[in-house]
Amino acid sequence: MTAGIWIKKAIGDDRLQLAWTEANRRRIARALEKPVSGVDDRDLRFVASALELQMFDVLEDEEHVAELRTVASETFQIARTLTWPDEPVEVALWLVRLGCIAVIGDRSADFRRIVTESELPAFPVDSRDWGVRVWSSVLEVWLRLLRKRGWEDFDAVQERIAAIRGAQREIEPGFLKEAEARRDVRPAWELMSYYHLAKAAEILGTYLGQGSVDGHFDIREQLEVQFDRAIGASSRGFLIEEEHMSRLLARTARVMVDNSIWTVTRAVNS
Repeated sequence: MTAGIWIKKAIGDDRLQLAWTEANRRRIARALEKPVSGVDDRDLRFVASALELQMFDVLEDEEHVAELRTVASETFQIARTLTWPDEPVEVALWLVRLGCIAVIGDRSADFRRIVTESELPAFPVDSRDWGVRVWSSVLEVWLRLLRKRGWEDFDAVQERIAAIRGAQREIEPGFLKEAEARRDVRPAWELMSYYHLAKAAEILGTYLGQGSVDGHFDIREQLEVQFDRAIGASSRGFLIEEEHMSRLLARTARVMVDNSIWTVTRAVNS
């Protein structure tokens, strides 16, 4: 029995159908600007999480690309109707996850419409806590890459990463010294993971805007190096959420590269 069959059996046909019906009803209500009420978010969240689990089962399996695309699309259609978190960093994390699922499920246009029509909160990219500042900045740049609202977003990606580099030398030593005094190694592993995800975003943003990175076209290899390091740091630091996100972003970046105008046109005419 495959993971997909087992997971859908665990959800149950009735519960899955109820989730589909409620998700469709919510989308229609929002399109008509009507109040949304009905099935509790917990039920929809359970189904969306179960489908996401199925998606992760084939996330890195090249023999099940069609299944991955299908289940990602199904997950997105339900997850997009869920209530957003209240805290800004959690909103950013939620939207990046949703955007990744949309890209993998070939629903990028729907995701861009959601983040374009909705008012996003102010993310704490200037927080005095260096860990919070870096993580929220990483999430912001990936959200901009997923949204791709013209050159404004591409330029903002480079500017945000430059801002992190500029402040790193001044703020990071004190942040790590405090963690060392607490004998807490987690912040160091977190930063290593964040920096590699930021570098991956910078590489991807440059490629999507220019078609190459410093004159090189080995974009997949460059991204793979950064994601492998981010995943490795997350694993060694026992950072489950960060490792989960790194793997999701790695697959998303691969799809974005494959679907980019540069990759498509080179495949047609050198």
